[in-house]
Parts: sequence; C-alpha cells; structure tokens
Amino acid sequence: MFVAQVLKASRFATVFRWHYHRDEHEGDSLPTDIRTFVAEQHGSPLSQPEQRSGMPEELRLAVPSQSGLVSDPILVLYGDDGTATLRKALVAAGHAAGARSFPTVPRGWCSWYHLGLAVTEADIARHAAFLAKRMPELVKTSTNGYRPVIQLDDGWMPRWQRWGDWVANEFFAEGLHAMATRVHRHRLEVGIWLAPFHVAADSQLARAHPEWLLKAGDGSLLVDARLGKPYHILDPTHPDALRFLDDLFVRLRRDGFTYYKLDFLYGAAYEAGRHDSAVTGMQALRLGLKRIADAINPPGKPEKCFVLACGAPLMPVVGLVHGARIGGDVGIPQMEDGKAGPPHLGFPLILSMARNQAARLFFDRSLFAVDADVVMVAAPQLTPDEARLMITIAALSGGIFMLGDDLETLPSDRLALLRNPNVLGLVGGPAAEPIHLFSAPEREAQDHWFAFPQELPPLWVRHDQDGSTVVAVYNWSDAARPYRLHFSEATGAGGSFSVADLWSPRRGGRALGIKADSLRLNLPPHSVRLLRMKPAAADAQRQHD
Repeated sequence: MFVAQVLKASRFATVFRWHYHRDEHEGDSLPTDIRTFVAEQHGSPLSQPEQRSGMPEELRLAVPSQSGLVSDPILVLYGDDGTATLRKALVAAGHAAGARSFPTVPRGWCSWYHLGLAVTEADIARHAAFLAKRMPELVKTSTNGYRPVIQLDDGWMPRWQRWGDWVANEFFAEGLHAMATRVHRHRLEVGIWLAPFHVAADSQLARAHPEWLLKAGDGSLLVDARLGKPYHILDPTHPDALRFLDDLFVRLRRDGFTYYKLDFLYGAAYEAGRHDSAVTGMQALRLGLKRIADAINPPGKPEKCFVLACGAPLMPVVGLVHGARIGGDVGIPQMEDGKAGPPHLGFPLILSMARNQAARLFFDRSLFAVDADVVMVAAPQLTPDEARLMITIAALSGGIFMLGDDLETLPSDRLALLRNPNVLGLVGGPAAEPIHLFSAPEREAQDHWFAFPQELPPLWVRHDQDGSTVVAVYNWSDAARPYRLHFSEATGAGGSFSVADLWSPRRGGRALGIKADSLRLNLPPHSVRLLRMKPAAADAQRQHD
C-alpha cells in the first residue's frame, strides 16, 4: 500500500499525481512500482469534500530577494498492510496538524432534512420535548455530561437565506436565547447552523461593508458561482471582518449554543482579492476559522462546545474543529407554498453515504470525528430495509449520529427503528472497517471512490473491548443475495461463536445460537444484517459464572 499524505495543510492545496492502474499490469499480481509521482501545491481548489478532486487555482506569491517559499510538509509511506499503512499516515497527519478531540461524540436531531427553510421556533420546541420524553434510549447513550443536541439548521435568519444578517426572523419572535432556554429545560444541548463566510448580496451586511468582502479579478465583489443565488464571501484578513465574527459567535455562545455546524467553509479559501494580498486562500480560511473557534471555546479554558465543519476542504480544518462532514447531504428538504413537504430521499443517496464512509472512515479520531450525515426512516421514500441500512452505516461510523426526520410524524414501526437500544449502543464506538477495502475494482474515470455498488465491500467489522465482534453484512445491490459469513474472515479466528441479531428489538439482540466456522445469510435487496459475535467458550464461561 502506497500512501501520499499532506501532514499539515496550512498554506496550500496539495495535489498528488501518479500513473498506475492495476488493469495495465499483466497477470494476477498487482504492480510493484509507480512510474510517475508528482506532488504539487497550489491555491485552493474549487472542491467540496464529497468530490474526489477539484481543479487547483493558480497562485502567485511575491518572493522577496534572498528568501524563498516553504511548502506544506508531505508524507510518503509504504506498507504491506493497506489498512494499517493508511491509518499510520493519518495518525501522523493528525499529530502534525494538532488534531482536536472532544470528550464525547454528539448525537441528537437536526432540523434541516425534513423541515428545511420552513423551520420555526415551535418546531424546535416540540422536537426537544419529543426527544426528551419519547427517545430515552438516545438520551441514555450520551456520555461525559454532553447531552443530546437539538440542532437548528438553515432557515432561522431573515428569509430567504439572507446569510450574513445573522439575526432571528419573525418565526423566532422571542429570539434565539429564549429558544435555547426552552431546549435546556429538557436537559438537552442546543446547536445552530451558520455559513459564517457567506454574505447574501441582498443583505444589510453586504450593503454596509463591501470592503469586508472578497474581490474578483476585475475588482468587483466576488460571487460564489456554486450557489443558486448571489452570495459574496467575507474576507478573514480584514480586521473589521474578524471583529464581526468575534462578536457574532460570542453572542451565540452567550445565548446558550454548545454545538456549531459551520457550513460552506470552502468559500473563505477562494483565491481572490483580499485586504492582505500576501495571505493564501488556505491561510485565510484557517485565520477566520481559528477566530471563530476561539470565540466559541476561549483558549486556556475547558472546551464545552462542539464545532463541526461542513462543505470544507478537510485537511485545512484539522486542529480547528472537532468534527467534519465527509460527504454530501443524504436527504433534500422540499418546500410547498412556504411549508415543509415530504423530503427527497432514496437509496442512491444512501449509497453515497456508504461510499464516503468507506473512503474516509480512517479520518475518524485521527483528524476529527467524522460526520457521515443524518439518519432517516421516512416512508414511503425508504423501505424498512433501507432505513435499517442507513442507520447501521451511521451507528458504525464512529462519529456523529443525528436524526433527520420530523419525529412526531413517524409511524410507530419507523420510530421503533430509531429507538433500537442495541443499535444506539454502538454509536460513538470505534468505526467499523470494510474487509477487503482495497481489493475492489477502481475506475479512474469516475470522480468518486466506489462509484458502483459492486465496488463497496459487503462485510464491515469492528472489534469491541469486551472481546466481541460487531459484524455488518450489506447487500448494496437491487437483487436478493445469499452470503456466506466466514468467521475467520470477520474475527481473525475460526471456531464456534455465539451470534446475536442486533436489529432485533430484544435487549442484547435475538440469539441465533452457537455457530461453527460460518453462517449462511440471505439478504433482501438494499438490506443489512447486523450481528454481534462472541467466542462460544468465553460466552459459556460467563453464563456458568
């Protein structure tokens, strides 16, 4: 396994280029050499984390006489064990970049995926009450004093999406502090969404302070071409813009928010006209994000607030945030006459979730806590099997676990899926790793890893401290499939194991008995079997004791 990894992305965007493809090698063995390898460092590429690559921007920096430029450090590593080599490289990168940690992995509910821009203070209040009274299983699995989160997403500022004017709209008439207080009464944390560097062209901020905004090459205000309406970008190198961010996040912290979802962060890294022309896009992003992080969690004091990066280049945010989204949204809210309609969901979006988790699960705890995105169970968009599969991916991600449905509208059978104590008990543990991750075929023409269902490994495994093994066997295909689970492949050892089905509502799972060496499973389309395996001798000894 050959790994090339930037150790600390503090100034540039690093691009690795090499020529190697297994299909060009004769015979069954893999090639042992890479004929061409180049490491380049550029300006920030126009990419978001779910993309494999973006086009780097040209970067021109003045180099004074008798001086030079120092690149961001990179690591080139080779090892026979692909998983171990990749993990070693990422641990080294996390150490070099000062990766941040948080005492627990947040879990809770997010307003975006079902309620979207139609969210109101009443929606937040009713979900706080629902979570506290109807979801005790989620509350009980929270640890280290950080309670489940009710997270208010986009839609709370002046309508529609007048980002930059970060004041509550008329649907939060009592203000954000009053809303946060109502959530706290249920002994829950409260979170909030912002796109801190984006400024709507029709906002009061854009009209009052155009000098705080990035400039395009012709001197006009830069407009983010990625979005459907015009947004400018706040310049983190402008002292007054930094003071604006200070004031904003200190106020939100005083209002009682302890979870911050910061979105569209890529914008601050655009290479553009800045107040300080010597600062690169990556430096500017880190400068602005550090100011925000310090306002939320003042240096020198215990960190009580969780900071989640979304829509961000991943390595540049290491050391500044506790968690990061590793893929795109898994659901799309729908609006009908200004009100929330049934969200757009489907198995293709779940496949994207799985694909990104497979490609980036090794980031978890090495660089930050991963965020695979929310889980949803809405019918008829998802079958029960698809809902179980989606929940399993997130529960075994090792990272953040958030619910995305309008919980009060769910039928009892769908709500029961979200309340399963066996599955919720897995949240926040080690990430499950796909077996034979690097043996899947790869098509270089595709922009994404594991772009086809047959490229995603079916068997994912995690080993718990009690000696048991949690096994997830997925059927990513559109047809029913049998699967022979070989215990030596899952656990590293053959023999007899006590096996339990964790998707059963019975506490501890439904016992399937003691099985020797292997187990035959039949999986419907788009489904998962979630099992806990314990060595039979050890399990029998515990029962005897």
